[in-house]
Amino acid sequence: MSEEKTRAELHHEAEQLERHKAGLELGLANAWETISLNGGKLKGINIR
Repeated sequence: MSEEKTRAELHHEAEQLERHKAGLELGLANAWETISLNGGKLKGINIR
């Protein structure tokens, strides 16, 4: 038995994924900025 999703359900899921992706990108940018401000070191490990 296959479940068919309506256009509205698919659109809603796509919006949720876009928001999640944007959140991950923002988190990564913030983390990278923090690491850069720390001279490229994370807990004493040089990642350059």
